[in-house]
Amino acid sequence: MIDISALQEEVGDILETLSGVPCIVEEQEGYKPADNFIAYSFKGWEQIGNDASEYLIDGNTALTTYTLWQCALEVIAVGVDSNLTLVNLTHQLIKDSTKELFKGVGLTYQGKSSVKPFPKILTTGWEQRYMMTVDFCLVVSDTDSVDYVEFLEITHTVKNFNGDTVIEEEFTVDIIP
Repeated sequence: MIDISALQEEVGDILETLSGVPCIVEEQEGYKPADNFIAYSFKGWEQIGNDASEYLIDGNTALTTYTLWQCALEVIAVGVDSNLTLVNLTHQLIKDSTKELFKGVGLTYQGKSSVKPFPKILTTGWEQRYMMTVDFCLVVSDTDSVDYVEFLEITHTVKNFNGDTVIEEEFTVDIIP
């Protein structure tokens, strides 16, 4: 599974390095670390594919499932220099070295939206904000090791062009050691 809190922490460190301003997770709303800062959060997690492979390690069968996820990182810059902060960040995002930083935490950069104004009225007055989203893909792998397989249960389904099931068979195959 995806450890979102660890991923958020690693991405926060990258954003802070790239932007030069403090970064907080968006749920920490109300906490203001500086006059200019970035609030960020992951949105729109969607599973877009998966694959499985099987291989032999030390006489045991290992089954690995790879799941491909797509997500968006919502980045909101707050403060007087918020527009400049995000414009500078967009220039950093297209660099190969930045893409490698994100790959180091398992994220593959896919693209970004343009920077848009996102003002907020507070009890103390108007606060200048700008936002953008950055799209990523993430591959999660899960490996199970199997020492011994006694039997396999197999379901075989054939559907027609309308999606109706034409044939569905279930059978068990005994594995002889």
